[in-house]
Amino acid sequence: MSVLRKIVNNPKYYLAFPFAVVVMLTATIIPTPCNVCDSTGVISYTFGMEHVRVTSVHSNIWRTTQDVCTSYIVVKATPLFRISNSSATPSYGYLTLYLMDLVENREVSVQHLYIEVPANAVSEIEATVSFAYISANFPPERMEIKAEVMSDDNVPCIACNGTGTVGLNVFPLNKLTKSKLVAIVRNSSEYGPPEDGVWVGGEWLVVGSDGWLRWMELE
Repeated sequence: MSVLRKIVNNPKYYLAFPFAVVVMLTATIIPTPCNVCDSTGVISYTFGMEHVRVTSVHSNIWRTTQDVCTSYIVVKATPLFRISNSSATPSYGYLTLYLMDLVENREVSVQHLYIEVPANAVSEIEATVSFAYISANFPPERMEIKAEVMSDDNVPCIACNGTGTVGLNVFPLNKLTKSKLVAIVRNSSEYGPPEDGVWVGGEWLVVGSDGWLRWMELE
């Protein structure tokens, strides 16, 4: 109580309080480079994919079905990818897969595939994928799958809202929580490539999924 009484009775503390308030308010408007995104304004939701390369693709297309009523064409395949990773740490991210019509030499559908690649390694990754698209034409007679590492993998930084700067007052907190903020982005599916789908009876069916194929009666 004696300490509290000294503070209340000492006039200098009344002057210190408004000074502290002014300092705090000033710190909120002083712009400082964001230390979460290194002032770039964006965060990558993949990790180390700049060191990953697709060296070969075996398409292995095994089934093509066309629904006459909806003009949907579904192509199912089990492509085999040979992937190299020159990074010293494991990498994870997405490949962009292109279904190509070899007769007309054009792209007919695009799909994304999530992959994880060991560090300093050349890996073979086999996947089961389904391409689905609308076309009034018959399915192409000759098709193949091409693949590349998805390069557009940045989202606005959640610390600075994409501005690249933060208030001086939150700079220390961002420094302490940087790894957690980046992990939130990388572990959240909302930042991945959009999934094409349709609502059926209150359920979202992703195009190419088993549920979607059953609904389309194409399985």
